[in-house]
Amino acid sequence: MLRLIFKFMITALLAQSVGAQGKDAFRIAKMESPDHRLLMRIVSEAYDRLQIPIEFIEFPGKRSLYEANSGYVDADLSRIKDVEKEFPSLRRVPTSIFWFEATAFSKNKDLRINGWESLRDLRIGIMRGMVYAEKGVKGLPRVTIVDKPGHLFKMLESDRIDVAIFSDINGLALIKELKLSSIQALKPPLERIEAFHYVHKKHEALVPKLDAIFQEMKTSGQLDRMRQDFLRESIE
Repeated sequence: MLRLIFKFMITALLAQSVGAQGKDAFRIAKMESPDHRLLMRIVSEAYDRLQIPIEFIEFPGKRSLYEANSGYVDADLSRIKDVEKEFPSLRRVPTSIFWFEATAFSKNKDLRINGWESLRDLRIGIMRGMVYAEKGVKGLPRVTIVDKPGHLFKMLESDRIDVAIFSDINGLALIKELKLSSIQALKPPLERIEAFHYVHKKHEALVPKLDAIFQEMKTSGQLDRMRQDFLRESIE
C-alpha cells in the first residue's frame, strides 16, 4: 500500500511539473511543409514583440487544426480563410501573413491546365490537411491523399500520379531539396490564396494585438522582404 501511495505521489508531482512547463510557452500547431519555415519566422516575430514565449508543435496533416480547435494547443500557424466554419473554436487574425499560388506539378510539361476542373481526367495527388487542395479537387474522381509532402512528389516521380497539387513555393523547394529535375510547375496556377494565423477562442484578446503587428509588418514591407529572403534560401 505504501508503495502504491508513493507511486501515486510521484506521478502527481510529475504531472504538475509537466503542466507548469507547458504553461511557460504559447503552443502553436504546424504541419510539415517547407513554407512553414518562413511562417514560423513571421509568427515568431509577432509574439516576440508581445513578449510571449512560443513553442511550435508539428502534427501530421489536418490533425494540427483539430488540436488547435480543441484547445490542446493555443493556435494554428497558418491556414486559409474560412477554416473557422469547420473549426468554430478558432479565431482568425484578419491581416494575411502570406500568399501562395495553388499549383499543379507534373513530369509532363505538355499538360494544359486552366483551373481545377481541367484536372478531371488526371490522377491527382494532394497532401492531407491542405484545405485549399481538398476543396479544389472535391468531386474529381481520381484523387490520392498522402500525409507527407515528400511522399507526394515521390509518387509523381514514380508515375503513380499525373499531377501533384501543392503551393508554388513548397513545390519548388521540394523539387530542389529532393533533386527531382524531371518535375516542373505547370502554368497558369490554379488559384492565388491568402493565408492567416489562427488562435483558439480562449486567446481571442490577442487577435487585435497580433493584427496590429502583422499590419505594420505588411505596410512596412517586412513581410515581403522575409518572403524574398526565404525564396533565395530555399529555391534560387
